[in-house]
Amino acid sequence: SNRASFRATDFGRVYVTDETDKRILYQGEVDKGEMVEVNSVDDRITVGGRTVNEAAMDDNHQYRVFFEPMSRERSARYKIVDEPAR
Repeated sequence: SNRASFRATDFGRVYVTDETDKRILYQGEVDKGEMVEVNSVDDRITVGGRTVNEAAMDDNHQYRVFFEPMSRERSARYKIVDEPAR
């Protein structure tokens, strides 16, 4: 379908794919309760009401949303910590 939506059940990462072209159009983090909406008619992907992608999308293609729950601890691993210079 040229529209897809998903409400995040947890903190995690979403992937929006064009199943016809077998490619990922968008990937990013979402908070619990945020709505992910794909609308190829308007060429828009929104997360929590924010437009995250405005690339042209073919209305005849099939779009899907995949969700990967993540723990907050996992994302905290990527914090940059300044080490004192020696």
